[in-house]
Amino acid sequence: MPTASAAKRAARQALAWEAKLRRPSISNADLRAFREWLDDETNSEVWQRLAAERYRHERFVVRRDETGFSVVDFEAAPAATAEGETLAGLSGLDAETAARRLNRAELDQKLAVRDAEPPPGQRPH
Repeated sequence: MPTASAAKRAARQALAWEAKLRRPSISNADLRAFREWLDDETNSEVWQRLAAERYRHERFVVRRDETGFSVVDFEAAPAATAEGETLAGLSGLDAETAARRLNRAELDQKLAVRDAEPPPGQRPH
């Protein structure tokens, strides 16, 4: 079990990595450094907790896989698909981008269904 100071340090680093991975571009050296950082058990645990909190209410989440990152669909299969392609082995940035887009599409669909329904207590026309 990590010490409190190690967990705090890993949490600060995780937030810094999250910000870096959200940038429009990231170098291969940074991606390698991120993978090396995730190889540490404490860092990996903190990263997974951060991701779980961030995605607590979302259908599509990012998980580390053998060759990078996968977008996981909690309602369907282990790895999500887009346009017939499995979303696995992606860079962290690509996986985060794909998950955000899929979650946005899911939200847009739910809002469209909700907006098409009459308010409670009113009859449809």
